[in-house]
Amino acid sequence: MTDTDVAVVVGAGQAGSELAICLRQNGFDGRIVLLGAERHMPYQRPPLSKALLKGDAAAHDLRVRSPDAAAEAGAEVIVLEIADRILGRTNPAVVSEFFTRLHRAHGVSLRTGATLCSARRMRNGRIHIQLGDGTNISADLILAGIGLIPNDDLARAAGLDVSDGILVDSQARTSQPDVVAAGDCTRQFHGLLRREVRLESQQNAVEQARIAARTLCGSTTESFNVPTFWSDQYDHRLQMVGLPLPDDEQVLRGDPDSGSFSVVFLRGGRLSAVHAVGRPRDITAGRKLIAAQAHLRPPHDIAVDGPLADLAIT
Repeated sequence: MTDTDVAVVVGAGQAGSELAICLRQNGFDGRIVLLGAERHMPYQRPPLSKALLKGDAAAHDLRVRSPDAAAEAGAEVIVLEIADRILGRTNPAVVSEFFTRLHRAHGVSLRTGATLCSARRMRNGRIHIQLGDGTNISADLILAGIGLIPNDDLARAAGLDVSDGILVDSQARTSQPDVVAAGDCTRQFHGLLRREVRLESQQNAVEQARIAARTLCGSTTESFNVPTFWSDQYDHRLQMVGLPLPDDEQVLRGDPDSGSFSVVFLRGGRLSAVHAVGRPRDITAGRKLIAAQAHLRPPHDIAVDGPLADLAIT
């Protein structure tokens, strides 16, 4: 790109805002146009969780997401989950069980295996909900957590390759070389994971936007970050690094009853992921070991409560 070019960034979320900033940081002096569908100036979407509802933060801090925030605010909270356990799509059973106990201890009613048949507004303003088993629930507010569907309509109309997201390479390039894409809307080939993935995280949005900016400015580098995710629930933080597969071997470290434990995932003896509650050192060590594609010692050694960093086979 030259200084007479115009860079148009479609989407003013985390990735779009970061891309605009990084274009300047990489020396682009041309015009940058940032397009967003909302009337507001760009704001932090990822931290939309808890604190705003609880009154612990102003609107600019933007935290609005989980059932524990509403429960702590004094509301009666019922969570309906169609699967047989919460967090089942992304976490092992021991993590689901820990947070199930935690939420129930804080007054949240969790109902798993629940299917929604109907929801309709009554004359009194409340909402009548009927479940598949015939249960009736009356509520003031419904929050539907249906997940994310990537918006690739514009990319599809422009003739870009799409498949459950906009397809990009490791440099954020689409099938049209002068068009890059970053963030939750993309499906990328991840060099470390060795497969195509669509990552929905703040870390990926930021890192991919930085790569996209460098690509547009003519500077490409091979950089593969270990996927990182987290969730704060009450006074506990769930942290995850790597992406496990269903057949990965799982090894438990620590005691869930203590509120400090981790699950180590192994694939052919190699560390593929770590999920932890109250064990940040396991996360820090796990990120480095996954990046190094390290093999670990046998599971019975991993289960012993010692430094994870010392378990790599050198």
